[in-house]
Amino acid sequence: KTYNSLKVLLILLLGVHYSSVAQTTTFSYTGGAQTYTVPAGVSAVTVLVQGAEGGLNSDEPDFSDVAGKGGCVRAIIAVTPGQVLQVNVGGRGRNGTATAGGAGGFNGGGNGSYGVSTYSGGGGGGASDVRSFPYAPGDRLVVAGGGGGAGLQCGGDLDRGGNGGANIGGTTGEDGVGCGATTGGGGGVS
Repeated sequence: KTYNSLKVLLILLLGVHYSSVAQTTTFSYTGGAQTYTVPAGVSAVTVLVQGAEGGLNSDEPDFSDVAGKGGCVRAIIAVTPGQVLQVNVGGRGRNGTATAGGAGGFNGGGNGSYGVSTYSGGGGGGASDVRSFPYAPGDRLVVAGGGGGAGLQCGGDLDRGGNGGANIGGTTGEDGVGCGATTGGGGGVS
């Protein structure tokens, strides 16, 4: 199945506050860390951060399954001119295959598991975040959790991955659901 690139690429927007001219910078998924240097005269930026979607399970061509959606959060971050922020746009979880669970997406997505027969779960989506120096996970200023990968289809809505967390230092993602030997992945924690 081919995915529209807008569903695979995740966007993070940085809008400048307290400036006579507003500026918008968009970051898309690259599979690695990116940077943003705060312009002169700027003391705060508004960010809109979207976590990545989880992957589908291995029975996707035959059944309708639902991967968890990434969390979304908007925040205003205090900054200083010249400060370099690290931007990590999470990667979408890979789909499960007949022989293995899907790989987790960039920036923390969990791997899907191999279930029964030829059924495997999708990988979890990666979180998207903005970090300050020295850019370790503990230096996150804002984060949106990735969605969980879909589990084994048993009919109805029983294989969906959990949705990602969406608040700064708050809400965790919701659990996935499933039946039999596999379940949908849990949503990421923000």
